[in-house]
Amino acid sequence: AYCPIPRKGALMRRLATGQYQATPLGLEARCTVCNEYWPADTEFFHLNQSSTTGLGARCKACDIDCRAEAQAA
Repeated sequence: AYCPIPRKGALMRRLATGQYQATPLGLEARCTVCNEYWPADTEFFHLNQSSTTGLGARCKACDIDCRAEAQAA
């Protein structure tokens, strides 16, 4: 899994707002859908080159669910 390292300013803002948390296992990002923290890497989040962190806002599981709901509608 690839773990993009956010720029220092972006990382500090996300840590302060609770979007990221530092744990003994490493950096974790919060999914905007399920509000669970997951390791901030490509095993759990899709790459997003336009994001300042390099990762998408939704975890892969929630992203799959959201896409399935959109197709069903």
